[in-house]
Amino acid sequence: MSLAQAEIWLKTGTEIVAVAAAVFAYFQFRSNVRTRRAEWLLSLYERFYERSTFHEIRKILDSPPRPSLEYQRLESDIESGTDGPHVEALNNYLNFFEFVAALQKRGALSQGEILDLFDYYLRNLRRTSFLLRYIRAQGFEGLTRLLDALEGSR
Repeated sequence: MSLAQAEIWLKTGTEIVAVAAAVFAYFQFRSNVRTRRAEWLLSLYERFYERSTFHEIRKILDSPPRPSLEYQRLESDIESGTDGPHVEALNNYLNFFEFVAALQKRGALSQGEILDLFDYYLRNLRRTSFLLRYIRAQGFEGLTRLLDALEGSR
């Protein structure tokens, strides 16, 4: 083998190793992105379900066919513009979903991921006319977009 042939083989080998390294780096990057997204989802799950101050308001909004007394009180407070005992809790709850909507807008979360975690609770908001009016009146624009997008999904 001549020196010129050896140089060609060496150059070809180097290019193959470089391409293999690039392919490996690409797949490693994708794996890291998936891991990071899963961490985000876990964090949101924990904030909403486990370490949550949202338990009380979730319980109120998840009313059986006949609304509970707390549900009726919340509706009355909102309709009358009174800052009742549950209105602040509702605002915190809605701000959480406003944050989720902002993450979606920035591409950090997909609509599918949001629905996987929060579909039931978002639909509870969407099906309640006094809450929809309140959400729009209070300027929860991201949440409004998110709820509007639910209409055509699943």
